Amino acid sequence: MLSARSAFLTVIGFLTLLSPLSLLWAGGLVEVGSVQRAVLFDSQVRQHSQMLLGHSTSGAAAADQVRKLERVARGPALSASQRDAVFYEYVRRLRQEPPDSVPPAVMAWLQAYQPQAVTRHPESASYLVALFDVAAAASGLANQWQFQAAADALADTKPTALPALLDTYRPEPTDPWSNGIRWALPALPPKRLDWLAQALTESSPQPHLLAYVHLARQSAADLLAVLPALSGPQTSALLQAAIRQWPAQAQLALMQQTLEHADSGVAALAMAQMTDLVAGNDQAKLTWGEQLLGLLDDEVLGANAALQLARMPEVNWLEQGGANLELSERARQRLELMAELEPQVQTRQQGGLR
Repeated sequence: MLSARSAFLTVIGFLTLLSPLSLLWAGGLVEVGSVQRAVLFDSQVRQHSQMLLGHSTSGAAAADQVRKLERVARGPALSASQRDAVFYEYVRRLRQEPPDSVPPAVMAWLQAYQPQAVTRHPESASYLVALFDVAAAASGLANQWQFQAAADALADTKPTALPALLDTYRPEPTDPWSNGIRWALPALPPKRLDWLAQALTESSPQPHLLAYVHLARQSAADLLAVLPALSGPQTSALLQAAIRQWPAQAQLALMQQTLEHADSGVAALAMAQMTDLVAGNDQAKLTWGEQLLGLLDDEVLGANAALQLARMPEVNWLEQGGANLELSERARQRLELMAELEPQVQTRQQGGLR
């Protein structure tokens, strides 16, 4: 069944048979992008969007701002595509303003806006989409403002008020407010990070956020202590962040400890990063390779250990293992298979295989 929004767009499509100016589509040599650019740069569109912005930043009452939006939406002076473009450009201009520059009623109006001009989907001529998706742009702006407001609050809130702020945090990866808090952590001074760690430990138990605070503090011991309280995907995301933020030596210590994580996906990520980290150091590579040889017989990690050995072809690991270790039959079979697959692994590694 069609959603309410899809049904609305389909109805508009039929109505526009009677009003051709309301429907624009990519046909022949005309592309949607070129149509959008032409409308957005229309002088009336730019004048009306600037007028709306000026009205918003003048401190006008929320009801007055909403009435102004409605007058533009119903005004006969603009075509359907021009009206949609005015609101789309208005939202774009608001992105340059500080959070909450317009009242909630204005944002609600924009997020509920139904498009008046539609275009055929580039991959399906029977499916209509908004030429300017004002509602989606407004929702994106609301997320941007929440993200920025959270980052600002984390930097400015007094230590005594931190517990109340931290109580607003949620570990969901799509929550813009919580994403803003996590994003702001690496830029905070060490003393403020220590305040946060103390608040999260004593009065606002939030293991997920506490882990990111320890990540920003680059404290491997504290981070490892809180990882058992997190899910496998949450731990993997933290390790990915450590890869981006921590120096190589600190990463090595963290990844080495994470090899024993109960989640095999987390352990596999740590193994892959260990291989990356030792790539430029021959002695470290030999040490890591010998550790991998010892893992070949592991029921969970053995196959991934063989894969990591295949990513280091400079050493004959089959010979190395036979000379230095007493390998089980299963470990030797994995090592022999690794040697057979090594050329393919090297080819695929160019495309990002880890």
